[in-house]
Amino acid sequence: MVQRLWDQFQFENSIPRIQSLPRVTTLIENRFFGLSSRKRKSTTVLQLVSDSFAAIGTRISATTVRRCLQNQGLYARRPFVCVVLNDDREVPI
Repeated sequence: MVQRLWDQFQFENSIPRIQSLPRVTTLIENRFFGLSSRKRKSTTVLQLVSDSFAAIGTRISATTVRRCLQNQGLYARRPFVCVVLNDDREVPI
């Protein structure tokens, strides 16, 4: 029965096939994002975007890079500023 329905579907094309959007990044580019973020742990997403533009020559959004990293089990790094507290600083009395 399933085969008959499948044959009917292929013959009549009763349901239009959905065309998907082309891939933004290739598998090699996804691997590049993962390897470079593992190699340099302090790299932010914007730095990865600029590195990929320099290497590949096409612009890729930061959201796409974040999704690529999340698919590999990595998370996007966001820049932050650490304030170094020394004992040498003066404390007001």
